[in-house]
Amino acid sequence: MHVFAKSWRLTTGLSALLLSGTVSASSEQLEADLRQRMAGENDRLTFSRIYEDEATQRYIAEEVAITHTNGDVITIERYSVEGDYERPDQVVMDGIAVREAAQSAPLLSIATLVLPEPSRAVFSTEDVDQAVENVAFKAMTARDITLRLDGGVTESVLDDMNTTYPEGQIHISGFTLEGLSRNALQLLEIEDVSAELTDLESGITSELALANLRIEQLVGLDRTGEESVEHAELNGFSLIGDNWQAVLERLWVNGSSYSGDAGFEGAYFDVAELIHLVPLKTAKHFRA
Repeated sequence: MHVFAKSWRLTTGLSALLLSGTVSASSEQLEADLRQRMAGENDRLTFSRIYEDEATQRYIAEEVAITHTNGDVITIERYSVEGDYERPDQVVMDGIAVREAAQSAPLLSIATLVLPEPSRAVFSTEDVDQAVENVAFKAMTARDITLRLDGGVTESVLDDMNTTYPEGQIHISGFTLEGLSRNALQLLEIEDVSAELTDLESGITSELALANLRIEQLVGLDRTGEESVEHAELNGFSLIGDNWQAVLERLWVNGSSYSGDAGFEGAYFDVAELIHLVPLKTAKHFRA
């Protein structure tokens, strides 16, 4: 009996040691992956602590900050890997903020970003670029997104478009994307959009609102003219300026241009004053 008890204590102690090593290795792996995949060669990465929450089976990094060589900073209040580290149930990032050098106000902020069943615990910039280039996103959800626009930022995004560049701020309460590829989109849903925009060339200011946009099972994206959607619906759209407005209560589309139906409700457009305000070359651009 004494031998059995001693053997049992030895086995228990060894198991505890192995478990401790696993926990440590996963926490250390999270730190290593953050440094290797999220920070560039000359970038600086800091955090307050990295640990495992055994009760919820999560590996957590708190107060992560990545400072790029040009002075831009990305901060994440909490980075959580849930479930098996090698095959996570989901990755959750809380309190994301992107700031330009010497700017206190974030260019982009996201309250919560969730990646369900990701292929890895930490994605690199190259992974994201490849996903964008290949148009391949499995799923993501985001809450409370705020994007600040200025002339330089908007111009860098729209540099291939012959258009003016707005300034302002856009807020999106909810964003969901599932199954995006080059030929199909399973689901896109955008909820509660609000924006205040100013056209830099004309000085025209406007307020935009959108209650909801939902697109389900959009296919044929790689075949021009053969696109088909199971259901797409827009609700509560308005674009309002001084003495002009465009309002659309509801718009829906089912099927394709060959077989399906579409319609709208509550459309109202009073844009005569806006036409007079638009600069001549911009008006020519719209007519073209």
